[in-house]
Parts: sequence; C-alpha cells; structure tokens
Amino acid sequence: MKDETLDKIFESPYSAYTVDIDKVRADAEKGDVNCQYMLAVCYADGMGVPADCAEAFQWCLKAAEQGLAEAQYQLGVFYSNGTGVHQNYAEGIKWFSKAAEQKYTPAQKALDAAYGFVYGFPLYEDSGTVLREAAENGDVQSQFRLGSAYDAGIGVPQDYSEAVKWYTKAAEQGGGEGKGACAKNMLGYIYLRGHGVDKDEVKALSLFMEAAEDGCSHAPDSVGECYENGYGAERNLTEALKWYQKGAAIGDDTAAENFERLKNLID
Repeated sequence: MKDETLDKIFESPYSAYTVDIDKVRADAEKGDVNCQYMLAVCYADGMGVPADCAEAFQWCLKAAEQGLAEAQYQLGVFYSNGTGVHQNYAEGIKWFSKAAEQKYTPAQKALDAAYGFVYGFPLYEDSGTVLREAAENGDVQSQFRLGSAYDAGIGVPQDYSEAVKWYTKAAEQGGGEGKGACAKNMLGYIYLRGHGVDKDEVKALSLFMEAAEDGCSHAPDSVGECYENGYGAERNLTEALKWYQKGAAIGDDTAAENFERLKNLID
C-alpha cells in the first residue's frame, strides 16, 4: 500500500473546527470512545496539540479496541504504512477485517487491496466476499472491479451477465475516481463483442462516446477503434485519427500507438 502523509491519514469532519482539547482529553481518559478517536485525529493533524504519530496511534488503538469502526480502519492504515508504529501488514489486515465486519466500506476496500498486496493472491481470490459486500453497499469502485472480475473470470467463474450487472450499477452511479465512466467503456466492449448480451455495435459506440465525455482515459481509443473499423458507424479514418489523438493527449499509450500507426497509414 502506498504511504500517506500525516494529514491524509484521517478524514474527519472535526478537522474544520476548533476543538477544546482539554475537554476532549479529559473525556477520552474517562473512556469516551468518540473523544479517544477525536484525540487521535488531533494528534494526527496537529490540531490543538503538536502533531505526534505515536500518540495518534495510541489513542486510535484505544478507540479501536472499544469497537469504533472508523478507528479500527484507521488503525489498519497506521499498521500498513508504519505510521506511529512498526509496520505490520498482518496487524493492518486484522484491524481492516474488524472494521469490514461492521460493513465500514473504506475498510472493505482496504482489506481487498491488502490481501492482494501482502499475500500475492489475485486481487479477488481471497477477498471476493469483501469486495462484493462493498459493491452491494454501493461503492462504485468495488462495483467496477467486481464487474471486471466476472468479465475476465478472475477469482470467480466467468459470467458476462454478472459483469453487465455490476458494470451497469457503477456506470449509473458515475464517479468513483473515474470508475463509473470506465464501467461504461467496459460495457461498450461487452455489447461490441456480444458477450452475454445481443451484439449491438451502435450501442457500443454510444457507450464509448459517453465514457469519453465522462472522462474515461481509455474511451477515446475505443471510439477511434469503432470509426477505424466501421463498428456502429460508417468507417471514417479521419474521425478515428481524431479520437486516437484525443486519447494520446490525455496519456493513453494505446491511443498514442494507434494514432501514429494510422497516421503513417494515411500518409
């Protein structure tokens, strides 16, 4: 897992407010779980006290041991990144698991990633249940990834109907750091190939164009492929070149390669 700076460890609504640190500490010492977590936030962000990762860890641990899901998740982050404590991925997974059992979505996603990172399993093999729970709870990235798993048969039996189902859910929500748009792009390929649905090249092209408009970096290449090959529209190499160039401009290597290839072919 990538390291995170101290101010990114916690995402708390309290950070926007001035805190009575003495009262928070007094209540935390009396065992108030929310104040314990709040005090951890204060030490992590340097809010009312000097920033201190070790103190942040200790107060987060107290709140986590009392069962607060947010604290359990953040404790997993501490252990995974080695922030305020010796790095220990197994402990990180343990605390992510505790929070995930409470259906805390960030922990479910972190646990899924942690299994793949620590043990070298294919991403979905031992963490598919957690990924599914996050997807069913409405997390767009998890819906997209679950659709990808079914599409490719990674960790689950290949099932295009399930792939369509989860891609569609992600596409309808949008967002998810671009995964909603990318879900439209993947749906386009399912319709282009007729995998689990009636083949429909016009619908495929429409989905590719929507994905491009929504910001999927791979979608302009998909549109270019359609125009180059006459999928869903009349073959138009000039239009294909234009879309490949758009993809290349936003950093898609495949689109850049296709742009150069087609440009040389036309010239």
